[in-house]
Amino acid sequence: MKLSKHAIKRAQQRGISSQQVKLIMAFGQIRRVPGEAISYQFTKKSLMELEVVLKQGVQLLDKLKNKTIICNPTDDTVITCYHQV
Repeated sequence: MKLSKHAIKRAQQRGISSQQVKLIMAFGQIRRVPGEAISYQFTKKSLMELEVVLKQGVQLLDKLKNKTIICNPTDDTVITCYHQV
């Protein structure tokens, strides 16, 4: 994600963090606006979608504990995976 100087200034003025911008772009409702630009708007529907993802993430956190994945460093192919004891 790259922010223009204008966007950086406006985000600072309006108290919108870069983390918020990332979430709005990931989960916001997309629509075209004049000038061939795209608008991302965080709506109630966006919030519901994000809540589902976050709840699933929280459930997965405990399952990730003590897991190891071994990968090929050149192409990220997963070679094996296992539980640590």
